Amino acid sequence: MREPGDYFTTQIIGEPIIVARTRQNELKAMSAVCQHRAMLVAEGRGNTRGFVCPYHHWVYGLDGKLVNAPAMERTCDFDKKAVRLPSFKLETWLGFIFINFDADAAPLAPRLAKVAAAIAPYDLAVTDGPPIMTGSFAWNWKVMFENNNDGYHANKLHHGPLHDFIPSELATFPPSGPSDAGFLRFNGTTHPDASFNPTQRAVLPIFRS
Repeated sequence: MREPGDYFTTQIIGEPIIVARTRQNELKAMSAVCQHRAMLVAEGRGNTRGFVCPYHHWVYGLDGKLVNAPAMERTCDFDKKAVRLPSFKLETWLGFIFINFDADAAPLAPRLAKVAAAIAPYDLAVTDGPPIMTGSFAWNWKVMFENNNDGYHANKLHHGPLHDFIPSELATFPPSGPSDAGFLRFNGTTHPDASFNPTQRAVLPIFRS
């Protein structure tokens, strides 16, 4: 998502969404549904100059504005400037993209200040990751989140050579307030360059705090 024209599509609670970078280098989140006959104007990911509805070839710009609607100039009172893909509130935080359907929602970043400070050495905002993956998954994300943050089970369920060097009893949980959006847990290890591989030691450069 670094170049103008880069885009990907996803769904949130069944709403098809496009996230695109405009020619002005702004990230936009908008509905992927054509405003004429409700066809999807984009699927997947890639780089494009705009989004074309396959049904009647209405063309939308990277910012969601209607660029062209063939033969619609023959329609009474049709105003091309009044039509666009509905947009959603978008916020970036350390390279992550957050979308909110509430246009008046308070900014997220201030509620993640403690998390940002804790992971600052990773410099995530300029880190390249794997290709964007989207899709629907057959599990409850809340259970997955809770399991990931539950160190209570690790020493029993994951007992063995690849987990004994990061025992749950060394984990700490910094206090958080009602306004905090992020949850923090610091894991303690039995040696400073611990890593989940057969050597139990880091094989890549270590991030220093």
